[in-house]
Amino acid sequence: MQNSLGLTIKIFQFSFIILLITVSISATNAQAFEVEISENSLVCSFDGGIHEFDNVYAFRASRSTEILVKEILEYVGLAQNFKIYRGTVSNAFAYIENGERFVIYSQNWVDSLLIQTGNEWSTIGVLVHEIGHHLLGHTLDYKVGHTNKENEADEWVGYLLHRMGANLEQAQRAVKLLYLSNNQTSDKYKTKIERLKAIEKGFLKSLEEENRKKNIDIKALSSSKKKIGNQIYEVAIIDSMFWMVENLNYEINNSWCYDLDPEYCKKYGRLYMWESAKQACIEVGWRLPTKQEVEGMAERFGYTDQDYGKLAFEMLKEGGIGNFNGKFGGQVIPSLQGEYRSSRGVGEWGEYWTGVERNDKSAYTYLLMNKNGSFSHVSEPKSITASCRCVKAIEKE
Repeated sequence: MQNSLGLTIKIFQFSFIILLITVSISATNAQAFEVEISENSLVCSFDGGIHEFDNVYAFRASRSTEILVKEILEYVGLAQNFKIYRGTVSNAFAYIENGERFVIYSQNWVDSLLIQTGNEWSTIGVLVHEIGHHLLGHTLDYKVGHTNKENEADEWVGYLLHRMGANLEQAQRAVKLLYLSNNQTSDKYKTKIERLKAIEKGFLKSLEEENRKKNIDIKALSSSKKKIGNQIYEVAIIDSMFWMVENLNYEINNSWCYDLDPEYCKKYGRLYMWESAKQACIEVGWRLPTKQEVEGMAERFGYTDQDYGKLAFEMLKEGGIGNFNGKFGGQVIPSLQGEYRSSRGVGEWGEYWTGVERNDKSAYTYLLMNKNGSFSHVSEPKSITASCRCVKAIEKE
């Protein structure tokens, strides 16, 4: 069933691509008119380059583009304040001529994006970026904060494409394919990485708004001090459970400090094999959380597969506004004999055990990755080491 569905999707996408190319070829025979884009025009190009506009001819936008523009405007509830054309240009442009606003795009360039990506989100992102300049009221004046306007348009792409149903990778797809031209001037245009960050910022803003509309409580946790074992830890209440919001630092067999340095234990807690983590929580009168409890906790902080757990990461990381203070404690690598061998990853990731086995040799964890800012649910061999946060039902207190 899954294979036949995948084949159906691929056939549909291929047919859609052929349809667009057919429309593009037949449309070149439509009535054309010359477009004046003068030296005094205020212009933004999607690729960030400086372009000449000699003998530019335009055609009416394709029917599919007109429908898409209408859909975009319905999402934002704004009236159309621009005209849009296909034309003999190199990529896609928003421009203002004599106070009138326009978008002009190359159908061949748009078709090539569609062919390279295999789906339409890249082309939608380009269109949303250029339309965004007009709906946001940008002057497109290079001399007055143009870089900030580009930033806003890219944020707009992330924001609106999330509303339209794209995931983060799809929203960033066009920029990921983009190679900025050689005559790019760094003082006027963002780098590719900066553009991706701007799209991500808009995407997360939309996601957070959506979560709040769903009444997901993503406010900061209120923590208090509690004695666990022979130490005092910060704890918070999540879904009628006490959760440690510090890493456990309880010495037991098959647990180590990073680099065998006690100072690391003070900051990051100990790193435990699964059986040791489970036993350590039991010995202090608590337990490891279940996989379901971790998933519920993450959803409380806005976790969704759609954004690769990026909002949850921002809430749960150390210093994040959720006050969960997830630390990137890394990992100790034991030898085959169960002795300390080496350490790696401090500051790069924080991985935490759950009490649920996947099978005889592995168990589920939750993972905060600092490099790409993501939160995920994974499984690991029980013989690796990870950090530990214990939980306890309030009614048992």
